[in-house]
Amino acid sequence: MANALKTLLINTLTSKLANNIGFKLANPFCSVFMLHRFAVDDQGIHGHDPALLKNTLEYLRKNKFNLLSAEQLSNYLIEGRPIPKRSVCFTLDDGFWDQAAVSAPIFAEYDCPATYFLTTRFLDDQCWMWDSKVEYLFDETPVEKLALLAQKYSINPQTPNFRSDLFNTLIAALKKCCEQDILATLASWAELVGTPIPQKAPAKYKAMSWDDANKLIKLGLKVGPHSVTHPIIANETEQDAQWQINQSWVELKAKIPEASPVFCYTVGRYGQDFGEREMAIVGNSELTSAYAADPGFVEAGKQDTITALKRYGYPADMLDFKQYATWLERAKDKLRGN
Repeated sequence: MANALKTLLINTLTSKLANNIGFKLANPFCSVFMLHRFAVDDQGIHGHDPALLKNTLEYLRKNKFNLLSAEQLSNYLIEGRPIPKRSVCFTLDDGFWDQAAVSAPIFAEYDCPATYFLTTRFLDDQCWMWDSKVEYLFDETPVEKLALLAQKYSINPQTPNFRSDLFNTLIAALKKCCEQDILATLASWAELVGTPIPQKAPAKYKAMSWDDANKLIKLGLKVGPHSVTHPIIANETEQDAQWQINQSWVELKAKIPEASPVFCYTVGRYGQDFGEREMAIVGNSELTSAYAADPGFVEAGKQDTITALKRYGYPADMLDFKQYATWLERAKDKLRGN
């Protein structure tokens, strides 16, 4: 009953008539959505549903939304121009192969200039994502061996949620480390459970190729820098933080001259994964702006946040998407005093 009422309420409040009224009353803003991996069943990849992406883009086009690239949105703020009403922006982090293979044709079909934030050495096949390495350990290690890791972190391997609790604990532990310590810790875990971690990413965890990335541009899509090797930049020295941000732009431009000068912080939580130091590095570079992973809308007249623009995680169902893409969630935000 509650779900039926929620469905009725959201569909009513995001109908054509309600949107016409709601957007007229709201200050100009843009909902920026953050996406990662896409579901590929035969590869065992869990992620966004391609059918949902098509449905959301169909809804946006049918209701005459403005689909902006990350650079276009940044430029509205930099130039002091009002953001067009009904604006939505899609961004994708990391540069995994499934993003190019699955999502790019869908975005191109709906003429949506989604921005793919790429980790340059990942596309060079010189590194792969550290959280993917944790997932690999879980996929390739028998449960009785994982119990050795559980003991190390005082987790009871007999509990029903043992695997998820252990996985989340390991990820949280690595998020506190610099890149050098992340790699050393992963190596020690691999040795403990007897599961070597390959130097090159297995097929499931590979990046798109540079050819794939250049094809994104030909499809009318955009690319921007997302660090060189994807560490938690706030945990690095200032020199290394500068290198991760500036060098990723240098390397991306060399491969794709049409790249957007818009950075995206790795992991992206303000005060944890990046902070004022990283924002200053972006502000003093050739980059025009940067996107974070903190939830919130991008609103006109807030240029002080140009190096920490907020994004919402891409919802898992159509109802939640309608709520965040339209005036509805913004109105709720205002009622909360945000």
